[in-house]
Amino acid sequence: MSSGRDNALGCLVLLGLVGCVMFYNWASEHPVGALLVGLAIVVALVAFAANYAERKQEVSKAAKSIVQKHAKALRRRRDQTVFFGAYQEVNIDRWIKEKEHFYRNVLIFDLPGARDPATLLKYESDKDFEAFCFDLIEDAVRREDDVVDDPGDIVDPIDFERWCAEQLRVQGWEARTTKGSGDQGADVIADREGVRVVLQCKLYSKAVGNKAVQEAYAAMQFEGADLACVVTNAAYTKAARALAGQTGVLLLHRDDMLDFDEVLGGRDEPDEIDDSSESDKGPIEDTAEIFAREGDKALELVSSRPRLWEFLLVEELLRSRLASLKDEAKDIDRIRARRSRKKYGLARYLEFSGEMVAKLGEQAQRAMTCINDDIPAALGPPGTPADPAQLLQAVETLEGYVLEALDFEMEVARIEPPEAFRAVHETFTGIGAAAVTVLEAFADRWSAALRALEDGSREFDVHVKFELPQLTRAADELEKVNIGT
Repeated sequence: MSSGRDNALGCLVLLGLVGCVMFYNWASEHPVGALLVGLAIVVALVAFAANYAERKQEVSKAAKSIVQKHAKALRRRRDQTVFFGAYQEVNIDRWIKEKEHFYRNVLIFDLPGARDPATLLKYESDKDFEAFCFDLIEDAVRREDDVVDDPGDIVDPIDFERWCAEQLRVQGWEARTTKGSGDQGADVIADREGVRVVLQCKLYSKAVGNKAVQEAYAAMQFEGADLACVVTNAAYTKAARALAGQTGVLLLHRDDMLDFDEVLGGRDEPDEIDDSSESDKGPIEDTAEIFAREGDKALELVSSRPRLWEFLLVEELLRSRLASLKDEAKDIDRIRARRSRKKYGLARYLEFSGEMVAKLGEQAQRAMTCINDDIPAALGPPGTPADPAQLLQAVETLEGYVLEALDFEMEVARIEPPEAFRAVHETFTGIGAAAVTVLEAFADRWSAALRALEDGSREFDVHVKFELPQLTRAADELEKVNIGT
């Protein structure tokens, strides 16, 4: 095969040399004709180059227009996919994949000539053009950062709630924050023209779970609101999206607050998509799909349902979450070791710490209710099958309470308190780890009771207190500061 190609290539080279010799001889005898032929070749090359440059400019202009059209969404995805890794390095792997997805599934299909398969294939394989488009994406995202009112410097959830309320006021809503207690899950309540909306605001370092959706839905019922929303700087778990589809809670990114009315206008479309997808799949497929994301062991327990499967499932769900929660607790020490912190004044720190102590105290009570009431209730009465989806929801809710404590301590680690509040500040140290410890104690007691069931016991009674001693000490120190001032 290779010798045949070599022979063909040799023939082509030989024919080329013969043609050059013949043209040279002809040009020697016909100099004017040769000059005209040369000019024609030059004109053709210039025209080809001009056409190529014009074509390239047209494609580049189209690419810029497409990227700019999606700049806001790209910026949002950048915020959701770039995060700090285990060693506090900036991890952009998911952002790179997001840009590749946008390039291959959105951008090139709107370019000139994309309907032609050959042209589309050329776009897909042109690495230089892909790199050019990636630069366009980064430039567009940076410009969006400059024009968007970005709350990226906010480090505590109270300020985030205020920022969300302010965006609503700018758009004509009468919005107020709830001061963190007695709100039944509502951080912001807004009214306009007889319509009431409640917001659950989550300033998170990782994806928001379905606990936030549950709280927003409960707040909507409690406040008699027309709509419940969750707003976050992060992304949402699939479980949260599934529950939001069932309850009608609207899941928003912080950027959506800048165009809240526009977002409300298009809220029906995703709900309809979610509803149709659920009706097509059916409850059995939905359960299998949900638990496939929980790992092979959880899926096997739900599918085969051996003896005591519901107790084994809760044990597996608790253990799988404890590992990631412990890793997140370790990240707090690395954040605390940093020297760069945001300084708070006396009034601001007093308000921040007081509201967070009240809010975390309320969350601790809810977590204890989840442990002692909600999970046993999800098991169902003796002799009746448990609902695996309710068990998962209860465990995720409990996980959400622990994440609240971890996120709070991460925020505290980034703050430089006033000297008068240094003792208060120090009492918060370890509050996230304490929440993880309570969850681990619950998991250990659950496992011990489960082993007893496997050995023939007929009793299963697991109760723990979700107590965070840091909250009590912080309340005492706050009281001392108030008395001193």
